[in-house]
Amino acid sequence: MSILNLSLIFSLLFVSNGWANSKKLDIEIEPANQQYSSEIIQFFQNALEPDVSGAELSDTLRRAYLKWPVYTIEVTETVDSVDSWTVRVKLKEIAASVELKGEFEISKKTLLDQIQIEPGSRYAPDDLETLQIKLKNYLGYRGFPNAKIDLNTAKTGDGQTHITIEIVDHEPCTIKDVYINNNPISDDSNKVYRAYEVRPGSRCDALEILKNTEKLKANLRHKNYLANSISKPELTYSDDRTKARLELFIDLGMQIDIKFFGNTFAFERDAILKNMIGIKDETEFNQSWIESKAKESIISFYREKGYAKPLVEVHEAIFQKRQERRIIFNVDRGPKFNIESVAFKGNEAISSETLSNQFWGFAPNKTKKRVFVEKEVLLTADSLLNFYQSQGYLRSTIDDPKITYKGKNVSILIQISEGVQSTLGGYRISGNSVFTNAEIEEFMEIEKGQPIDPVLLRKNADAIENQYRLRGYKYATVTLPKVEQIGENEIFYPIDIQEGSKIKFGQISFRGNRITKEYVIDRELVFESGDIYSPLKIRDSRRKLLQLGFFDGVSVEELPINPDTNVEDLVVRVSERKRRSVILRPGYSTDDGVRGTVEFRYSNLFGTGRNFNSFLRINRRFDSEDNILERRIVLTYREPYLLDKIHGKVSFIQERKDEQQFDIERTSFILGLERNFQSWINTSLSWELEFRNPFNELPGAILSPIDESEARFGSLRTFADFDRRNDLLNATSGTFHRLEFDFYNKNLLSDADFYQVFSRNNFYYPIYKRLRSILSLRLGFSGTYGDTSQQGIKEIPIEKRFRIGGNNSFRGVGLNCIGGLPSNVAENCSDELLSQAPGGNALFNYMFEVLIPIFKDFDFAVFSDGGNAYLQNRGFDIFDIRNSLGFGFRYNTFFGPMRLDYGILLDRRTGEPFGTLHFAVGQF
Repeated sequence: MSILNLSLIFSLLFVSNGWANSKKLDIEIEPANQQYSSEIIQFFQNALEPDVSGAELSDTLRRAYLKWPVYTIEVTETVDSVDSWTVRVKLKEIAASVELKGEFEISKKTLLDQIQIEPGSRYAPDDLETLQIKLKNYLGYRGFPNAKIDLNTAKTGDGQTHITIEIVDHEPCTIKDVYINNNPISDDSNKVYRAYEVRPGSRCDALEILKNTEKLKANLRHKNYLANSISKPELTYSDDRTKARLELFIDLGMQIDIKFFGNTFAFERDAILKNMIGIKDETEFNQSWIESKAKESIISFYREKGYAKPLVEVHEAIFQKRQERRIIFNVDRGPKFNIESVAFKGNEAISSETLSNQFWGFAPNKTKKRVFVEKEVLLTADSLLNFYQSQGYLRSTIDDPKITYKGKNVSILIQISEGVQSTLGGYRISGNSVFTNAEIEEFMEIEKGQPIDPVLLRKNADAIENQYRLRGYKYATVTLPKVEQIGENEIFYPIDIQEGSKIKFGQISFRGNRITKEYVIDRELVFESGDIYSPLKIRDSRRKLLQLGFFDGVSVEELPINPDTNVEDLVVRVSERKRRSVILRPGYSTDDGVRGTVEFRYSNLFGTGRNFNSFLRINRRFDSEDNILERRIVLTYREPYLLDKIHGKVSFIQERKDEQQFDIERTSFILGLERNFQSWINTSLSWELEFRNPFNELPGAILSPIDESEARFGSLRTFADFDRRNDLLNATSGTFHRLEFDFYNKNLLSDADFYQVFSRNNFYYPIYKRLRSILSLRLGFSGTYGDTSQQGIKEIPIEKRFRIGGNNSFRGVGLNCIGGLPSNVAENCSDELLSQAPGGNALFNYMFEVLIPIFKDFDFAVFSDGGNAYLQNRGFDIFDIRNSLGFGFRYNTFFGPMRLDYGILLDRRTGEPFGTLHFAVGQF
């Protein structure tokens, strides 16, 4: 064959499985593709039986086109000494790259958008010819009618195609003359037309010409030529297509001035009424428009505001000399009507009190406020009919409400015909074998003797269908009788179930993964070929793939079922996002001062699912005496599925921090393992080697021997997160819990033996609508042991100790101002050494706030914070704490709330401030 290197030929001889007389199956695949070859062979081997019918063959080909990127399939049957099938499958090509060459005035991005073949996408050979024609036509449309396009392709080593498109001879066409209404446009033209920006010398760009034509039309309407009409611009080219004449025909019509009188309130100002009558889109402004559109729209507008009897009169005046038509709407809105009473007639089974409660419960906003809006009253009356049907009165009817006007009040009378109630005598279930009658009845919420509620019964039937799907019966249906088929009095309600067959997952294919390796996608799937169909597994797999962060979109396409095997093939389609990104984040908080953050992310390295992140944060605190420029540099590499479902992590951290009694420089190396047991349970175990050097220590600072020089700390750190928040950045409900344990030991290359246990618990509780509360509780304990304890050292290293104070722990004092000081000493982080918190081995801290909505995205907050850091664990006492109260404001953004708080100390000591202002971004 001429396609020796691009074709893969398989000849398979079948002597059994129904293949009589040793039928032969030849499959030719062009180009050769290891990814799909075995799948295609197996597919046709199973599908092409000797006695296959035409309909079955058609269905087979249809499924093949859906399953693989197929360009053409040819199937021939040869009857000879050896009967055989020959299947020729031509796959679409893969574009390795698309390169655009040449100099052109149109942006490269715009031209590439016209090409619509992206690197990594598949295309049919015919697509290239279509592409050339389409691109040439587009260039002609944009003013380059003589452009020529050279398209070349070259194969890569892996069989993909480089596509090169070069645009040559692209001298633009320019407009020689512009004629409006057969007159050349010039500076002496009608001033109305001078706004047209297309002039002689402009490019023959049809897109820009249309834009300018629409702009002219809008300009004319702005000048009150509301009924103007403009023809489609026409270009007449010269023989060599380098020059063109542009012709435009404009009918200005009269200037139309629309005025309103009687509309004195802000809600009915001219701009609103003009919008209501549709001036923007109207072109005729004839009597039909005035009567059926404009007047009716104004009347409807006022009625929806509670003015039930508005009057609108229209007057017209035409001034021929200046070609002006004036349309005047005189509006008399009349009084606003309030609902005085709602009464019911004809109701016997259901009391008027119950119906009244239902009426006001269903009523829209204005009706609830007793403002009479006829449309709302009609809708509310219809909802009463639904209520009657939910009570088993399936033949009930409700007449249109009778409205009686009394001054500025109205009385509403609703006439009801209840009919006979239908109640449940029992269920008659048929067609079920997977679930017993008793199990089916468990899903039905209506019990014997209760009224028939069609809406509730349909909801229960949907729940039954869902249970069938969870068992693999994807096409199971539950059929219920129509309302008009249900009898009166006590009835036996029929439930007809068509279970269908149990469906299994067939072959799983992947599409759209131009970079990502298939195994990266496959390992996130919680189902595999041969599993029983489960919508939950499909949903969870899609969620896991999206959580990787590699894809903008993920869909799981369920291909048509093979009726012979009850197997359904799946295609997992992904849309890959950019793998490299740079994020710049300036910021400010009262704790950190001014800060700037730069983050570089390289996700899905080489399509393997590996990630590399680098992070730099620089900030300077305003209250710093040493004026230290703080920094934090983090480099992190993540290796997914290092040990089955356990992920690996390697990190390097270098930071410089400005503390109260000292400053510190720290460098850390971390080797970690992470495991997600559920979407909301995350655990980690890591070994950390830290080199730290405290400096600028104040004379007299409470230091242990560990803090007096450089030190190395080696530790095992483990934590578990339990995150049930509804939003990671701005939760309104749910909980978050973290339990953390750090173990420092000389066998882990540490200069000191100590430990630390920390627990953080956040509770987000919705109270009513957007009214909500947040409670955060933190507990911590730490201490020395082993050789370090035997040396008489009780306090852990100074930078590891607990302190509170600031935006995220205790509002009312500055950052880390509370902890480890006697009760008679001011904790104000002043220059006085004794007022600077040395920190403690134990911690208790709570933060509680109630958020009260003011208007969209803005909340008012009232809060109470409390806590302490105790020098030793034995001093831990939840009653020996500092307390504050305060208030603040929240502006809720997509990146979390912006918080402005003022905290007031309740147990203020001499030398401490009355309160402190705090600003931060994000929840605490």
